[in-house]
Amino acid sequence: MAYQRKTRDEFNIEGNYGHGWDVVTCEETRKAARAQLRCYRENEPSAQHRIVKRRVRIEPADACPECSGTGCDDCTDSPTLDDSSPVIEGE
Repeated sequence: MAYQRKTRDEFNIEGNYGHGWDVVTCEETRKAARAQLRCYRENEPSAQHRIVKRRVRIEPADACPECSGTGCDDCTDSPTLDDSSPVIEGE
């Protein structure tokens, strides 16, 4: 059996607007984080920005095996519109 990671990498872009470091956005890859950092530095030159790498524990997928817990039609609890529901058009 191959090794399975228990954590995943998460790259937070943080900005210092005078009150300490706040997380502005989060990316899953370093390449995407560097692109976002470049945008923040170009558009907000008065504030400092940085990338902080975090390790986030991977939660086991206990939902249906088809979607691995991402939310397909079989495992979500949201109501679906069927033929018996009235549909009002033109209001």
